[in-house]
Amino acid sequence: MNDFLGIKVKPSNLVIDGGNIVKHNDILLLTDKILIANRAHTKESIIYQIKADFEVSKVILIPRDEKCDYGHADGMLRFIDNKTVLISDFYAYLGNTLTKPLLDAGLSIEWLKTGGKSLGGDEVAYINFLQTKDVLLIPQLGKKPQDAFAIEQLQSYFPYYKVKGINTKMITKHFGGALNCMSWTVLE
Repeated sequence: MNDFLGIKVKPSNLVIDGGNIVKHNDILLLTDKILIANRAHTKESIIYQIKADFEVSKVILIPRDEKCDYGHADGMLRFIDNKTVLISDFYAYLGNTLTKPLLDAGLSIEWLKTGGKSLGGDEVAYINFLQTKDVLLIPQLGKKPQDAFAIEQLQSYFPYYKVKGINTKMITKHFGGALNCMSWTVLE
């Protein structure tokens, strides 16, 4: 038990980056960075351990963005529901290597239109939102048309949530992540 936070901590023998975990109910998504960080283990033993540690029945590995320093899944995609994943169109260049594992797992795919690399690349932060029980806090980059469009899209994908923007321009600029990176949780 972590006395300061009042939460139960469960140690693992795996090296796992928090931002590389995208969980929804009984499914967990990670980039293949998990295999590199745990070279001493087999892929099968890593997946078995993750299933046990996170109490899920399905683990899906997707390719990491090798251009990204962190290689985390939370900057690439998020669950809309048990059957649908929302992917930042910034990662469309990964093509079938990204979509095939998701489709093979029986998931549907939607794309969050960000403008991709042509707008400077920081629009990828829109997918890195904070999700609470009934509110989504969406990164805002000080790019009025794109910020508003991101909120509009996310409201359409998450109609039962209150969707609000929050200025993350300095965080995104200096640290490369956004709101989920700073507030990761896997409990539902």
